[in-house]
Amino acid sequence: MKKIICLLMFAFLVASISASVNTEININSQFTSREKIEFSYTFLSDRTQEIRFMPWIKCPSAPLPLLQEETIVLKSNQPLTKTYSHMIVTEDIEPQTCVAYIKILEPTQQTFSKEFKIKTDPSFSLEPILENKIFLVGEKINLDYDADVRSVSTSATLIFPNEQKQKINLPYSFTAQQVGTYILEIIGSKKDYKTSSKKIQFSVLQNEVDFNQIQKGDLSQEEFNIEVQNMKQENEKKDFFSSIWSRMTGKVIDLF
Repeated sequence: MKKIICLLMFAFLVASISASVNTEININSQFTSREKIEFSYTFLSDRTQEIRFMPWIKCPSAPLPLLQEETIVLKSNQPLTKTYSHMIVTEDIEPQTCVAYIKILEPTQQTFSKEFKIKTDPSFSLEPILENKIFLVGEKINLDYDADVRSVSTSATLIFPNEQKQKINLPYSFTAQQVGTYILEIIGSKKDYKTSSKKIQFSVLQNEVDFNQIQKGDLSQEEFNIEVQNMKQENEKKDFFSSIWSRMTGKVIDLF
């Protein structure tokens, strides 16, 4: 009985060895922007057989493609070469090390892999610096930025509630005169890095009463902006009626 089991195990081992497929992956060592990532692979078997396999590429910071199984018939000692295409490298892709894979599923499982690099400009963090998100008319507002790399060149635009745009150099300070929502746009650039941009909104209210009426923590940014706009319109109406009343009372006084 033991001899039969040993013979079966030996036969299975021989079959597995004979069923193995030599596989070679050929891929560039690196890819740069606008290049198409693809690799060729070659199968070679010492006997005619059908194989089922999957090719794919895995990158840490890129979406994993849909895996698809393929089935081909290899003829004895005749190499068969195929090509797998992945994606085109775009400017927004981060530099990283990826791996090209071929996994044979049948007749025996085997995995082959080869590393390559994506060489693109890295990105950097750019964050606006603002003391608060809500200010009062007449209050001084200080604007600045922070970056996680040195020697960043920046251009900044301040958009006022009346949609007037002003180019500014950061750091920058001004006294708020207009009620409403302001927008600060910052674009940062540095050699051998991707261009980074950020936008932040802040609001200026007429008085403390308006400030207390708006609970920013309970509102989304859109809801908050609507509330600020409503406050602005209410204040404009108050100013309008106050002006009319002043004129009317002034004329009445003149009559006497």
